[in-house]
Amino acid sequence: MHDHCLILNRAQRPVGSWYALDTRRLLRNVVAADTLYVLHFMEEVTARLGWAWEPREVTPGRRPVMDIAGVEQELIDWSSTRRQRIEEALEGITAQYVEDHGRLPDERARHGLG
Repeated sequence: MHDHCLILNRAQRPVGSWYALDTRRLLRNVVAADTLYVLHFMEEVTARLGWAWEPREVTPGRRPVMDIAGVEQELIDWSSTRRQRIEEALEGITAQYVEDHGRLPDERARHGLG
């Protein structure tokens, strides 16, 4: 299973008028927004389908991703060719980031590099 979260940059006030969201603030808090989205998504899927979840370490030392419990690693690897290509390129991209910034990328920057 693969999902995406799309956020419209407009929202409706309770009185009915519309306004634009402050996307700069949202991007500054992208990790928190992603965490809330993933938790809500998992709750909905569990409630509707009864599936269980388990953490899977994608990058050693980094926070795990939550996957549907019981899916074999072989099947995950078979369907993850895009991620494999990113991982192959990430070492060089990270080295360039260190050269440009003088430090390793933080979690937000790693997300952007990926």
